[in-house]
Amino acid sequence: MNNTNNVASNVLEVNLFNYNRTVDGGSIINEVAVSNLTVPIEFSFPVSNNQNLTEFMTSYNTLSNFKYSEVLKKNEMIKKSNLSCVYWDKVNNSWSNSGC
Repeated sequence: MNNTNNVASNVLEVNLFNYNRTVDGGSIINEVAVSNLTVPIEFSFPVSNNQNLTEFMTSYNTLSNFKYSEVLKKNEMIKKSNLSCVYWDKVNNSWSNSGC
């Protein structure tokens, strides 16, 4: 996959850490390596046509989950956002959608 096809103006990086308290009151913080998950960790940030995320969520959250027509509209908003699943593969130093 060519990196230039997946250029973004904003990139989210998430690091997971394990925080343990020691007996003497100190703490040990270790980065957690995540690989080969059978169930993915999912993050969703739906945006439509370069729309500001705040604007999108404001519109989205004003719709009811209990009115059928509004549930349909919410589903349509998500579909139109053209979300895709890609991540930076540190091992191969490239964007990947493997496992999405």
